[in-house]
Amino acid sequence: MGVHDGPEYAALNLDERERLIRDLGNKSMMILRNHGILTVGRDVPETFTYLYFLMKACEIQVKAQSCGPVYMPAQQAIDTTADQSGSLGKAAKLTWPALLRLLDARSPGYNV
Repeated sequence: MGVHDGPEYAALNLDERERLIRDLGNKSMMILRNHGILTVGRDVPETFTYLYFLMKACEIQVKAQSCGPVYMPAQQAIDTTADQSGSLGKAAKLTWPALLRLLDARSPGYNV
């Protein structure tokens, strides 16, 4: 997971774009400190899957912090979670078709 400290809200400045690319490196997810998150993938389904799970993780973290001090888990738990997150993109093959079916059922004319 990358972290970007830039103050800009939109990467319209070419220098900012280069810093974003540098900070992301070979990672698929990045926290834009103080203003958001960024995900990239090989395609839309993979990128969306990274975005969804990163957003959920951020929501859970904020809720946990609102309950008082948050303690770091053991290094083994951190390493296991990091290893598991490496396969999140594979989940897109299952979740994306299901999400499209759900969208078709709830809003049949969305893609017209």
